[in-house]
Formats: sequence, C-alpha cells, structure tokens
Amino acid sequence: MPEIPVTAFQLAPHSEGSPRVHRRLAARLSRLLRRSGRGRREIRMPLRDVPITAGQLLAWGRTWCLSYGARYYVLLRNGTVVGMMTEKADGKPSLTWLTGPRYSL
Repeated sequence: MPEIPVTAFQLAPHSEGSPRVHRRLAARLSRLLRRSGRGRREIRMPLRDVPITAGQLLAWGRTWCLSYGARYYVLLRNGTVVGMMTEKADGKPSLTWLTGPRYSL
C-alpha cells in the first residue's frame, strides 16, 4: 500500500498561518464532526455538543487545550481535512480519522 502524506496543522491553543485559513479549516472540521458518527464516538462527543460554527470550534479547541495542557491539530491530506489530532502534555498523540481510511503520520 503506498504511503499517503498527511499534514498536521495546529488550530489550538495557538494557531499557525492566517486567520482566514484557520476559520476555513475549523468550519470544515465542524461539518465533518457533525456528519461522522465514527469520529464523534471516538472522541465521546454527542452530536448536540459538536461546535456548529468555525468560531465555536476554535473557542472550544482553545479552552480544551488550556484545560489539558494540550495541542489541537487538524489533519490534511492533499489539502483536504481528513481528521484531527490532539497531543497532551505527555507527548502522546491521539488521532481521530473522520473520512476515508485511517492514514499514518
């Protein structure tokens, strides 16, 4: 099976790049979370708790990261959002794939 490059783009607590890119990626991630039962089950988040707007998702991510001393990333493959990753203070990443097969970083 060929390797498919996946890129991690940090959304919280501090974002990389332009605010316009953050909002676009956060909006796409929010839509995917609302549609992906598998992804919500993996992170134990009921549909009613999923942030609806990009601003809500970014605020939720920042709050969560500050509470747990973590970093929150969106995972991209060929510029398309395919999942998310959190990295707590112990350095262990937790990956959640929202679309397609499960890729490796």
